[in-house]
Formats: sequence, structure tokens, C-alpha cells
Amino acid sequence: MRLQLNGKKSIRNTLAVAACTLLSQTPAPAAADEFPWKADLSTLYYTEKDRVTVSESILSLRRDIGSDEAFALKVTYDAISGASANGAIFGTDSGGVQTVTSPSGVARTISVGAGARVDPLTEFEDNRIAAQLALEKALWRTLTARVEGNLSTEHDYDSFGAGGLVLWDLNQRMTTLTGGASFNNDTVKPSTGTPVALGSVSSAERLENGEKRAIDLLFGISQVVSRKTVTQMNYTRGMTDGYLTDPYKIITVVDSAGDPVDYLYEKRPADRSRNNIFWRMAHHLTKDVVHVAYRYAWDDWGIRSHTADLRYRLALVRGHSLQGHLRYYTQTAADFYRYSLAEGAPLPQHASADYRLGNLITRSVGVKYGLPLGKRVEFGIRAEYMQQHDADDRFPKVDIVFVQATLSYSDIVDYALWSRPPP
Repeated sequence: MRLQLNGKKSIRNTLAVAACTLLSQTPAPAAADEFPWKADLSTLYYTEKDRVTVSESILSLRRDIGSDEAFALKVTYDAISGASANGAIFGTDSGGVQTVTSPSGVARTISVGAGARVDPLTEFEDNRIAAQLALEKALWRTLTARVEGNLSTEHDYDSFGAGGLVLWDLNQRMTTLTGGASFNNDTVKPSTGTPVALGSVSSAERLENGEKRAIDLLFGISQVVSRKTVTQMNYTRGMTDGYLTDPYKIITVVDSAGDPVDYLYEKRPADRSRNNIFWRMAHHLTKDVVHVAYRYAWDDWGIRSHTADLRYRLALVRGHSLQGHLRYYTQTAADFYRYSLAEGAPLPQHASADYRLGNLITRSVGVKYGLPLGKRVEFGIRAEYMQQHDADDRFPKVDIVFVQATLSYSDIVDYALWSRPPP
């Protein structure tokens, strides 16, 4: 963590990234240790102004078994509440009535007062618990394998999956080749069933729960460039099929004056192929460390994104540290992204007004302070400010703040951070 949290779906995306993180992690060299346990305990508070609030707690454990085996366990608990934009627009002639959707996916109207403006939202409140278990073993002197399983459950969404990773050290361990694969099966289960896509919210029929499956493949290479510099490049390909529509998102039908006359549930394609090229480099200066990363992603929905990430860790006296963070993200809109639909026009095959599928820009700035509490224990606190901006300027900006505190025993955090994609 932590990333673009934006409602429950993004929470799930965040966990999906965390799962991919496990796939891409380079295992620490196994060695007998008088302190074989490593542990992290962290808590995070995340809030979007006038929207989503999340409280999250994570416990991570890792234990080395002898010189060539280890297991790891991660347990996450989220408490989520608030609301996220549902895609509808606010008409100039709405008469003070606004459309919202509920956790069941059912839409209703509320009175906000004549002349007032309230962004159309989906209200929700939920709790989620997730667990990941990984086993790691050295198969040969230069070959290490890792297998893992994960599951999570909440009121309207279940997910389970498994994956494996193989790492092959070459060139006197200066080079590491990585290959991995994972499978996930998710169930989308609004309390009243999934709505018929592109059906009117006022008379929509309901169907059974939605199922979707995802397969991800990873190929990577890590290279020690010098005593002070190491670099890594990964390519991942993901294939997803099934129910990919968001049952809580709606799209507005407008008349010739641009005012809402109806609302329809959105519809997304039933499959998606994703590609991702990720590069990072870490360079140790005299005392400080600088991390630079870049990611380019594209998919067959027409979305292209660029992510640049910079971290600078400043070494202070007596083991204290201060790390600054800058991140910039931009993406193009999906082919089926629509701000609204015209009254009387033929319906498109797919349509969504979810601003996260539009031309989006996200900027982040943050700082982390590290405080050693003895030989093996460190306390860290991180604060970040993030702003999501609709590049077409049709939806309001989203201001996000989150604070995370972490207590680490034996540096399991540092172990994980090296191979983690940028948030």
C-alpha cells in the first residue's frame, strides 16, 4: 500500500496489486538466523474529501525455516464507508432532485433542495478481511520457487486465487530472471443481484451474481549494475473475462438541452487484456538512497497510462530517516467511455461514465519518517496527499489524504519495498 483508493472497487484493485506484489517479490537470501521471524504491523487511515473513508490494519509475518525454506502470512482488515461518484451528471434543470445508488445497486432519488448541487454518489459501508499465505523454497543453489494462495471476503464481493513464482540467479547472482503466473476468481454479489446492463434504473431487471476470472503472467529481470546501483524491469500480461461491469455505476440520458431524462446502468466489455512494462532503479549515494520508477500500461479497452515515481531517502543521525515521494499518473479514456447518452439515439454496445475510465490525471506528494527503536525494530509514519483530476474537467477534483503508521521487526518492510510496483 498504498495507492489510488477510490471506493470499494479501488480497494479491491489495491489488494490485486498487493497480490501481484507477492508475485514480483524477489525472495531474500535464505540463511539460518537466530531471529528467524520477521513481522510488520501497520494501520492506515484514508479519506477522500466528502467521499470515502477507509481504516485498514495489516499484519505481515515471515519465518525462515532452515537455510532454504520460508513461509509468509499476511492478514488485512478494512472498514470502508462513505460514497463514490456513480457516473451520473447533475442537470441544470434537476429541480433539486439527485440520483444516488445504494450498496444493493438499487438507484433512488433524493431531494437536495432547489438550486443546490450534490454530486451523484454511490453510498456504501462494508468490512473486508483478506489473507495471503506464501511458501518459498530453494530448489537449487541458484533456483528459488514460491507458491501462494489468497482469499478475501466482504458483503458484496468474494475473491480467491493462487499463484507461483520462479527466480533464477545467473552471472554470480548479479542477474536474476523471474517468471510467474497467478489465477483469481471473483464473485460480484450485490444484495439484490446484478442489474441488467443498459437497463433503466427506474425499472431494471435483476440477474444472478457476477463471476469473473483473471490470469496474470509475469516476466522480469533484475541486474546489479554496480556496488551502489541495482535495476529491475518487468513485463506483465493480464487477461480477465466474465462480469467486468460495475453494478453501482450509472450513465445519464440527456435531452437536447443537456438535462437528464433517464439513468441507465453501465455496461463494460466481458473481457479485457492488459499489458504493463515496469522499470525501476535504486542508487545508493554516500548516505542517501534515491529510487526512480516508470510504468507504461495499455489494454484493449483503449486505456494508455504513464506513471512516474520518485523517492528520496535522506539518512539522518542515529538511524533516523526521512523519505520524500513524488508521483505523477496520466491515462487516456476507454473507447466506450461516455459522459452521457443522447435521448432517442441508438444505445452503444458498451458505455460507462465512470470517471476512472476517462482521461484522468493523478498527482501525489508524500513524506515518510523512520525512527529506529532498537537493533531490529523500526517505527515509520507516512503521510500522502493525492489529487485525482478529470482531464476533461467534467467531474469535480477528488482530494485524498492518507496516513500510515508501521511497526517493523527485522526489516520485512524493506524486503518487500524493493520489488513493489510504485503506488
